[in-house]
Amino acid sequence: MKDCIAYFSATVKTTAVTLVIHGLNVKPVAMQALVRWLNANGSEVYLVQLCGHGREDVLKVTGGLWQEEVMDGYAAAQQASVQQAVPLYFMGYSLGALLGQSIIGLQATQPPFQKQVLFSPAIHLRKRSYLLRHLFFLGEGFRLPSFTPGGYRANRWLPLRLYKILYDEEKKLLATEGSLLNFPTLVFMDPKDELISYKSLQTLLQQRQLSQWQLVPLQTGLQGRRGKYHHLILDEETMGSANWQMVTTAMQAFL
Repeated sequence: MKDCIAYFSATVKTTAVTLVIHGLNVKPVAMQALVRWLNANGSEVYLVQLCGHGREDVLKVTGGLWQEEVMDGYAAAQQASVQQAVPLYFMGYSLGALLGQSIIGLQATQPPFQKQVLFSPAIHLRKRSYLLRHLFFLGEGFRLPSFTPGGYRANRWLPLRLYKILYDEEKKLLATEGSLLNFPTLVFMDPKDELISYKSLQTLLQQRQLSQWQLVPLQTGLQGRRGKYHHLILDEETMGSANWQMVTTAMQAFL
């Protein structure tokens, strides 16, 4: 198995295989609470660890490299699901949720997963999220400080290139009709998400007739939530206990 893919076995009888992709500048290990939940509920997990989010130099990242890593992870997870004759699922957070659609979904000739669960998907960014485009004249290698909370952050600084890749992947997704993406999908979002527009995503689902997508709002209060950041919803600490209970109960019913 390639270095960009981490494997986690189910702790009970295997009933599914899930491909998981983390978010931009989020440590892959930050997905562990969700990975453990999947393992405990019978799913093997293949976690894509995107270049620039570990020991690799973040300045080496290219869109093509991420595409290769995502497709390698998909191939490994798909092979495992076929060999064991179990469903193939997808789970992604933020950028990872977007890449599951823009790289895997748009290249498929049929729905690539039986079901998927997305957290704060980087689809329909808020207008203020595009302000960084005004800095592109400084060069793709120009670095900006990251506001991701320390315990979850992979790098203190990010080159503009990574934001350009994010914008390009979102643009590619929004430019397509997207009917292949209309398969059972559960989306969790905090309506006050600082980066993604909840209302615009709602409108997109209606316009594209993504009838099998279900958008589930989290309680927006930040009291008791680590990081105090609406976009960061990865575990009980960042969601809050009430949201975590709601999310895990909904996932169990869905998957």
